[in-house]
Amino acid sequence: MKNNEINTLILWVIILAVVTPLAFIGGMIFGGSLQTEFTLTADSASSWVAAIATVSIAILTFILAKETWHLRAAQSEQLEQLRLDAIRPSVDFNFKISDVHVQLLELEIKNCGKGIAQNVSFEFLSIDNESEPENNPILDKLKDLGAIKYGIASLGIDQLYTTFMFSFIDIMGVMGEEETFATKFIVKIVFSDSNGHQYTNAVTIDFSQFIGVVHAGGGSPTHNISKNIEKIAKWAESLTRSRSKRITVNTFSSEEREQEEKEFERIRQEQQASR
Repeated sequence: MKNNEINTLILWVIILAVVTPLAFIGGMIFGGSLQTEFTLTADSASSWVAAIATVSIAILTFILAKETWHLRAAQSEQLEQLRLDAIRPSVDFNFKISDVHVQLLELEIKNCGKGIAQNVSFEFLSIDNESEPENNPILDKLKDLGAIKYGIASLGIDQLYTTFMFSFIDIMGVMGEEETFATKFIVKIVFSDSNGHQYTNAVTIDFSQFIGVVHAGGGSPTHNISKNIEKIAKWAESLTRSRSKRITVNTFSSEEREQEEKEFERIRQEQQASR
């Protein structure tokens, strides 16, 4: 029954509780006017009124108590739901193109909820949600991961589990391009919050979404910066030729530089004279 229907019913009950005593008293007065032998004294009338008023007040008190109890139960349920929502985790399972190269695929498992996810387990189902897909190299690679095979004991708030999965070139060499991008399956994720309440997420994975994906601007700027820093580090390392990894520097005084310039000048003059 909806809330509007309940409120309407309560209103009618209150109206009947108030109108019924008045109708009863009115009926008694009207009946007394028809039957002369019936005499309604002041004492008997006041007694009837008091009795009917007492019954009406009892009915109204019962209705008020019942509504107060329902309101308290609804508030308690709402507070409990708010408490559960405040610690409820939400585990997501997703594939993404690597920042290193557009042909590389990475797996991301992230807790996007407000609480710690515990005892995270994974199950793979076909798109009809009835059985587990078979003979799929992509799923075989997933099942080889420890996080998938044995589950994740704990995943904190915004904590991310990520790993490289495979290259599209390699997987297409095994499955073929058409079968690779036609792969679809459902990942059923079961996990619990810190109080032991269990939740379930279902994520649909469709590899056709990766058709035509390209990187613009030469890939991730962060990755390009790291590659350039690596080149600088290798160049700096090449400057150290000793085992101590110290840069060898030859120092000259001003007199030695003058002597070196004179020696160069002498050699130059000798070469000109020999011509």
